[in-house]
Amino acid sequence: MKKIVVVFALLFFGLISNSAALGDDKSQSSQIEEILTNLRSYPDKGKRDFYTLVKNKEVWGRLNENDKNRLKDAFSNYLMKKIEVVYKLRKEKIGMETDPFENVDFIIEELQDPRFIPILLEGHSKGVWLAEILKRYQEDVILPLAKKFWKAKDGKERLRLIEAMRRTLGYIDKPISIESQKEIKSILWASLEDTYAPNRASAVVIIPLLSDNQEFIPILQKIAKEAPYPHHREEAQKVLEKLMDNVYDEIMEVIGGLKKYPDWKKNKVGTEGEGEYFGKLMEKAGRLKDPRAIPALLNCLDQRLAANSLILIGIESIPGLIKAMENSDRAVRANAAFAIGEIFSKSTSTQLTSAQLLMKNELKRILIRELKDKEWIVRKNVIHALGYFPDADVIPIIKKIANEDPYFKDFSKKKNYTGPKKRYIVREEAQKVLEKLKNEGKIKE
Repeated sequence: MKKIVVVFALLFFGLISNSAALGDDKSQSSQIEEILTNLRSYPDKGKRDFYTLVKNKEVWGRLNENDKNRLKDAFSNYLMKKIEVVYKLRKEKIGMETDPFENVDFIIEELQDPRFIPILLEGHSKGVWLAEILKRYQEDVILPLAKKFWKAKDGKERLRLIEAMRRTLGYIDKPISIESQKEIKSILWASLEDTYAPNRASAVVIIPLLSDNQEFIPILQKIAKEAPYPHHREEAQKVLEKLMDNVYDEIMEVIGGLKKYPDWKKNKVGTEGEGEYFGKLMEKAGRLKDPRAIPALLNCLDQRLAANSLILIGIESIPGLIKAMENSDRAVRANAAFAIGEIFSKSTSTQLTSAQLLMKNELKRILIRELKDKEWIVRKNVIHALGYFPDADVIPIIKKIANEDPYFKDFSKKKNYTGPKKRYIVREEAQKVLEKLKNEGKIKE
């Protein structure tokens, strides 16, 4: 008997609970009308009733689409009016005792209805802080936000939208689409050059939130050195270091640990597959200009991309390149010689320290020695490099190579070829170097 009473009581109170949320089927229509009326005439009570209804997923799920849309439209109107009231009060600097948007974030996240986004963006752009509510839409808010950003003429309005984007990106828990990424990057590039300084600072903080952000490294380097405000320079430097560390870790894990990936060289660098991946990492290393990447790049010096990245890093690469000139792989020696020349082509004597000038003289001696290399490609690149060391003792050596280097390619059997049957490739390179030095006025007739 007791069990029957308990079961009956549970059923009874369960029915009461559901009835309290919305009412039984007979009173459902009247209770919906009551919520609609309250949202219009007694907005705060109407919001609380609507919150209770949405929170009860079972009851909300039983409503037909027409009733749901009527309630959502009424809630949209409530939002617009509430935003106007809050905006007016804040403009007049009148404080509010309670949070005017209490529970709105829950309703937004539960319903995920896009009809609320323009209303929230409009309010937020005016100065009613709604970023914490907007972020509940995750990626869905990005494109509408971008559309509004490009129409904003006021720097403070753009700043509010940038801040909303920052909060949203920090809240998103899954990869975003390519379209959204493009919009975000466009906004960041525009903001980094905005005349309103706070926008530039906010854009800097957002950059680490993007998964693909290396393209911003050069401008961050510029901001870290040239921004007029010290705290902007400091923030840019922090973000820059974070980005560089992230990429450096990837470089060291992959390029610096080739034994883990023994098959990557089977794919031509620059083509799809592992070769493309390693090639992109090498290019990243150069753009970062981070000397910590030098050992990893030297490990890949049989690839011209690695040499190009070492050139971008600059003088710090030279000691490793000197050692590479003794490598048994001719491609490594050839690329090392090429990189040495290119690095010094970008540095005038006035830019070099006394220690670097001594290094330059030592390099000249090493390059002259390497002209005896048995591989023509190494000699060719050595001659190219010596063109950036046009001292009085170097010019006669280049002239001698231009006349005497023995290597040639036989073109006698090549179809539709009208040039010389024998082409002395190293001699041709030496002649190009001499012609260049002559045009620069470094060789007298």
